Amino acid sequence: MEGYVQEYSVYALNKEKTGKYFTVIFNFEDKWGYKDSESVTQYVKAGERKRFYYRDVQEDGNEIINWDYKIVPEKY
Repeated sequence: MEGYVQEYSVYALNKEKTGKYFTVIFNFEDKWGYKDSESVTQYVKAGERKRFYYRDVQEDGNEIINWDYKIVPEKY
C-alpha cells in the first residue's frame, strides 16, 4: 500500500487595527473512524489575510475522509 501527502489550508483575516496571533485547529477523521487534530499558530498583521496550512504525510495509507477547522484569535 502506498502512502500519500495531502495539504489542508484555510485563510484567516485579521479585521482588527492591531496585529495578533491566530490559531487554526484542523480536525481529521480517517477511514477507520480515528479522529485527530493538529494546530497551527501564526501572527497576522492588522488587515492582513494569511494562509494557514497543515501537510499530512501518511505512510500507511490511512487516508483522511473528513476534515474541518476552527479559527481561534488570541485574546488580549
